[in-house]
Amino acid sequence: MTNSTHRKESLGRGLDALFQESSAPTPSAIAGEMTHLKTFRLKPNPHQPRQRFSSDDLESLVNSIREKGILQPLLVRPHPQDKDNYEIIAGERRWRAAKTLNLEEVPVIVRECSNSESLELAIIENVQRHNLDPIEEAEGFQRLIEEFSYTQEQLAKVIGKSRSHIANTVRLLQLPESIKKLVSEGKITAGHARALLSHPNPETLVDRILLEGMNVRMVEQKVKETTTKSMLVENEHTVQELEISQNLTQVLGLKTVVKIGRKGGTLTIHFGTFEQMDDIITKLQKT
Repeated sequence: MTNSTHRKESLGRGLDALFQESSAPTPSAIAGEMTHLKTFRLKPNPHQPRQRFSSDDLESLVNSIREKGILQPLLVRPHPQDKDNYEIIAGERRWRAAKTLNLEEVPVIVRECSNSESLELAIIENVQRHNLDPIEEAEGFQRLIEEFSYTQEQLAKVIGKSRSHIANTVRLLQLPESIKKLVSEGKITAGHARALLSHPNPETLVDRILLEGMNVRMVEQKVKETTTKSMLVENEHTVQELEISQNLTQVLGLKTVVKIGRKGGTLTIHFGTFEQMDDIITKLQKT
């Protein structure tokens, strides 16, 4: 078993396993054990996979912490550029809530890890806790695949989701930016977005979704109708292309190919000698 494979499997235990290593606070920040650190000594991770923090969600967390305290310690590491402080790997939302409540200290677990390991843990922790919107989740999966050489099968095992979920989520990144923004803002669902992937012009249909309040089933039906219509048009064009190509080939005595598109088309005449080209020009000038 390679080190990379072993690391993926150990991460697959989930962040809960990391937090269960020790529940007794200690006076100093010993790697892997829970302790308490001053809130001001914690700094956010600039590569945090979660880029959008809902004010409503944060307010809800603030109220929960006010009543019950922070039940789950933050995961941090010694700051790579500032030896007196720590960088948050996972738990930035809890840290933000603690700052809102002016809490002097927060519970943490300190881990010694590299930049890449920190990013890897941050993505996996956020995905496992459903802290990401569908686009952030897709971006997180894509980064794990591209930057850490995960296969979709390995990723499905680590995250605890099906391979089809991984594949369908990553496909959302193929959508236009305007539609991805609507998904991130919660104006359309991931189900709407997945249906739109099969539409030839998704931006036109998304306007109808917003205007008419179409559910996912309605969108899927509309995409199916549009796709069927598009296939019929393509088939009709194919027949026309063949007929026109054959007629021109007979008139010119040379192989001719016609391609018809939605906004025009192309005409290609194949010739083997300059004499044949001159003959084509002569014939065209007489018409």
